[in-house]
Amino acid sequence: MLVLVLVLVLVLVLVLVLVLDDVVPPDPPIPPAPVEPSTTALPPQASNQTPPNHAKYLKPFTGALLDLPLPTAPLAPSYQIGAPPLGSPATACQRAATMAHPSYLILDIETVVDPALPQASTGEGRGLPPPPFHEIVVIGVLWMDADYRVRRLGIIGDGKNESEALTDFSRFVTERKPDLVTYNGRGFDLPVIAARCLRHGISFPHYYGARDVRYRFTPTGHLDLMDFLTDFGASRASRLDVMARTIGMPGKVGVAGKDVGPLVHAGKLGEVQAYCLCDVAQTTGLFLRVQLLRGQLDRDSYRDAMADLLKQIEGDQRLAPVTEGLNRGRLMLES
Repeated sequence: MLVLVLVLVLVLVLVLVLVLDDVVPPDPPIPPAPVEPSTTALPPQASNQTPPNHAKYLKPFTGALLDLPLPTAPLAPSYQIGAPPLGSPATACQRAATMAHPSYLILDIETVVDPALPQASTGEGRGLPPPPFHEIVVIGVLWMDADYRVRRLGIIGDGKNESEALTDFSRFVTERKPDLVTYNGRGFDLPVIAARCLRHGISFPHYYGARDVRYRFTPTGHLDLMDFLTDFGASRASRLDVMARTIGMPGKVGVAGKDVGPLVHAGKLGEVQAYCLCDVAQTTGLFLRVQLLRGQLDRDSYRDAMADLLKQIEGDQRLAPVTEGLNRGRLMLES
């Protein structure tokens, strides 16, 4: 009974509190402090006053300078009479065109063991020796413009010793700044070139000055097709021979890598150069197919670029073994 009385008393107290809260008016809002009017009046602007011309600050970035057409100087194929040697210094006009229109340099090297260095130890002797042990005897390249048209195909430093050929190569890539394209170039070609530049005291600023050339996970600067197609080592790599056959190229033809040393020592450097250029041409075909795979080329653009490449291959006697083994239907997406 006592508990019931206490509950009733609490209920009555709550009811009274709620009633009083509705009856008592809330405190009036505090009015804002009056603002003193400003005694300083702005002078009226003259009706004929010229508004500031902000466009004058844009003069360095507008006007006739950017409207001028960039000069270009396309070069003839390396087998055409009168073409300058690959690796020749670029003119100012060619350097200007290069800055506006990037290009691609597909490359491959052939090497022999440097007899001046000590023989590789047992641990180092498994497979290919480390980069410093390789003496470069051939630097084969194919140079494409931004529209994937072949500009040059040939040997950099043809007829020169290793030091002179590397000097020409370094100057070429430093002045022209192409995106490099290789097959296993990140694991072999570029480290060997860098090591041999170190050997001869040759500056190689394009390799060390541009981040993308050495950065693995971007196709800009240097696209290693083998590394790219394996998702940067996530899957097992295949040899160029296999990947070339996959798209309709013949793969390895004639000479094999193990034959390079004996051929060079037998004075048959021309055969080694032809072998190197055959690899370069097939790497270029694979590059075009990868650009289609990446969506950088549509099917029509791919066919146009591949047709231009095949024309260059068929017109160069050094590439006759490749011409004989082409599967044109597969390359041109016709079968």
